[in-house]
Amino acid sequence: MTNNTIFCLSFCIILSICFFLYFLFFYPKFLRRTVLSKSVFLSKISDYARGLNFCNLNSEYNFSRPYKSKAKLERINVNNEIITLVYERKIDVIIRQGMQNSNKYDALQSFISTLDLTAPEIIKQYRISSTKFHKQELVLLIDLKQFYFQKIPSFNFRFYYRSPQGKTAYWFDTQKTCAEMYNLLTEYSEIEKKRLLAQNQRNLMNNKLRYQILKRDGFKCSICGRSAKDGVTLHVDHILPVSKGGLTVPDNLRTLCEDCNLGKSDAYDPFGKN
Repeated sequence: MTNNTIFCLSFCIILSICFFLYFLFFYPKFLRRTVLSKSVFLSKISDYARGLNFCNLNSEYNFSRPYKSKAKLERINVNNEIITLVYERKIDVIIRQGMQNSNKYDALQSFISTLDLTAPEIIKQYRISSTKFHKQELVLLIDLKQFYFQKIPSFNFRFYYRSPQGKTAYWFDTQKTCAEMYNLLTEYSEIEKKRLLAQNQRNLMNNKLRYQILKRDGFKCSICGRSAKDGVTLHVDHILPVSKGGLTVPDNLRTLCEDCNLGKSDAYDPFGKN
């Protein structure tokens, strides 16, 4: 084997190795950079996503609450404890922003479904096959969607008890999605709203109004007819209880003796006599 032959073989081997290394390490990076900068498809998605103005949130939020005894830990109502943490740590703002991001992400998904991949005639000028270009677009699309999806946070809670010496510990963990937290917050807000409305209606009952209702009803119980002369205490009752939306207005008020009022409690029959 002559020196020229050896040189040619060595050159071919080195050239082959260079091509191999290029396609193994450098070409994927070149393809990724080219698609990122030249893809019409990804450019439209990025512009639309920026226009949505996602709130800048973490993908996860972690919270914990200690308890003074194992017995207290075992008796807790998890949802009530989570709601307490929500307002103590002002998580409600994050939850609402997370739901805004969730709605924006859905809008982004809908927008993507209306688009086509970059046209082959555009790709030709970059000397890359349409198949490789489109494949890389789809890979980058997954990364892009994941980036915005992570702006919809999840919430991790740990409730625990640790002995004073630190030798034993008990805990349990629970995780909530942003949607679950929003539903829990909405449910609690409705309950709290009803409680505040009921409290407001009770506060409207003053001595003047109470006297007007007693006088209107002849100072007698509207059910049994007894009065203070019979040794009973008279109350002014809401016919439709405030806990069920009743208002403190004369048409919804009546005189009841203490026995009838306690017996009635907060019962109400919309189709019968009350």
